[in-house]
Amino acid sequence: MIALSDYLQAALAGMAQESFSTVQVGDYKTTSYFRNLTLSDGSTYIADGNLMGVDAPSANSAVTKDLFSIQLADPAFFSGLHAEGNLVGLRMEVRLGFVEQSTGAPITDLADMLLVYRGRVGGGAYQIDTQAVGSSIFNITGGNPMSDLDHTRPYWTNDTFLREINPDDTSFESNAEGSGTLILGWGKR
Repeated sequence: MIALSDYLQAALAGMAQESFSTVQVGDYKTTSYFRNLTLSDGSTYIADGNLMGVDAPSANSAVTKDLFSIQLADPAFFSGLHAEGNLVGLRMEVRLGFVEQSTGAPITDLADMLLVYRGRVGGGAYQIDTQAVGSSIFNITGGNPMSDLDHTRPYWTNDTFLREINPDDTSFESNAEGSGTLILGWGKR
């Protein structure tokens, strides 16, 4: 069950008129609000104008295979996010915040913001339009725990990549070591 603060319950019941999104992908933090926001945990989200939209998966059946996606404007092919390495596996979080109707100020307390998505990046792809004006949009998809139930795909990884996801995981440390001969005796002795 999702615990909602008193403010969130009132905002959702009263259908708050103005809302904004905050998106974090790895170390990149952006917001759809018109100015930079510092949330109650001290993290600052930049209003760089890149956040074009957030699309939640549609719940069209008990087991949906749609993915959560974020659209970022990317006229310079967004060297900041994916130039550092692979996006797959980075932490991704999306929150929905509201603007207080009486004061016009954004509510920046995490307890009063709705956590829409928390997970890992499943992939990223460009959508490029080459018309007269042209546009470049970078779509980042978040992994859906219910997606691809019948499909498996390998993840080519190493211990460095795995440590970026979970610093305490040591399962890949012995992969780089040499292997030895193993003699098994089969049957009865």
